[in-house]
Amino acid sequence: MNLDLPVFPFYYANLHSSFIKTENLLAFLEQEEFTGFLEFRVLNSEQRWIIFLENGLFLSCLTVMQGEIKKGSRLEVLELDDFILNISKLPLDEVLFWSRLLLAQKKYTDLSSDFIDVVKFINKLRQEQLNGVLECVEEKTEQTYYVYFWLGNILGIASKKYGYQLMRDKKVMDEMVLAQAKFTFNVYEVNLKDVDSEVEEESMHSLKTGLELILNYLAQHHSDLNLTLRKVCLAGSKQFIFLDPFAEEFEYKNGKLFVENTINFNELLAASNYILERLFSIYKLGKKEKQNIILLLKDKNIDYNYFPCLK
Repeated sequence: MNLDLPVFPFYYANLHSSFIKTENLLAFLEQEEFTGFLEFRVLNSEQRWIIFLENGLFLSCLTVMQGEIKKGSRLEVLELDDFILNISKLPLDEVLFWSRLLLAQKKYTDLSSDFIDVVKFINKLRQEQLNGVLECVEEKTEQTYYVYFWLGNILGIASKKYGYQLMRDKKVMDEMVLAQAKFTFNVYEVNLKDVDSEVEEESMHSLKTGLELILNYLAQHHSDLNLTLRKVCLAGSKQFIFLDPFAEEFEYKNGKLFVENTINFNELLAASNYILERLFSIYKLGKKEKQNIILLLKDKNIDYNYFPCLK
């Protein structure tokens, strides 16, 4: 069995790819500081892509195909065509949980209500402050209930009877407890440890690689890049101290970019765009050259949206 997201109310429903431009839609949701997920269902395929946004910013991406779940990228989604898109909002304090749900791992397997009281077991999971899901399968009817826990608190319950909609009141819980049926229980645990650092590490690697590729491209076409870059960094060190060539925290040499690991993602992102805007201006990069760089980044699966000056 593979976990899936329960059904949330739609923010937008059944948008066809022929009527939208994904890049523009994501830019709009960023301006709206939207928190939730976008589910892309590729037509004539079982493949789904799910993007999670937090305050309009990319949080994570998953691809689902024949029960196999993998991490995807924003760039891969931008290149999708012929799909139906549904968008659902999520509470800001829950988005991290739902974004990790499909990657949950089993903690307890095939426990039987012959030996376990439903109410007592739920209270046990509360005390353990479970982040995850209790799956309850009624053995006679195969009716399935999913109870979602966040820090031991019940976020809601979903069941086939209600179209797997997330029900936040006690109605479904009472129905399940009062059924007095025989259940089999499975418990799935969501791993939330070091999630923020993991996401930032992936983003930082992508940003560094992208900036290095662009600098290498410029170096191939402009022999004075190293000197010009040094001057740009020196001028920018008033705003970004780590760009000071004498600080040895940011250095491009022999086709390799070094960035001190104390510099965070947002600092490097802002500094990168400062540098590229000035280099593009100095070298008078035209539309064709920028398109060449975009293709180079795409080939390496780097999100070119990190660099607005390419547009």
